[in-house]
Amino acid sequence: MSELKYTSPMKRRQLTINSSDFWVKATGVLGQINALIDEQDDGKFKVLFINETSWVFDEIEFDSEAEAIEGLNKNKFIKYDKELHEFIYLPRSPFSQAEYMMRRIYSSGEYWS
Repeated sequence: MSELKYTSPMKRRQLTINSSDFWVKATGVLGQINALIDEQDDGKFKVLFINETSWVFDEIEFDSEAEAIEGLNKNKFIKYDKELHEFIYLPRSPFSQAEYMMRRIYSSGEYWS
């Protein structure tokens, strides 16, 4: 995935995310945050946080996949298991990103430890 550059805050960019192994975190009654770990061209890994309508609203970069998984586990995300989580709805591709949709609640450290 290339570096995200916006020409306008309203410009929508469609993302290709190679991973389909979702991580989920319950956020209350019927609420959840979805995340995917995507390997970058430079060998680093990004955790992409995705809402229920397939918009990426935040991202954090890690040096390794192991560090990304450790961060997700530490912040109460669990790996999606179809049999265990049969009632969880996962967003579907295509995934999109736009500056006006970004809510940097994890990358800012507000909800990430």
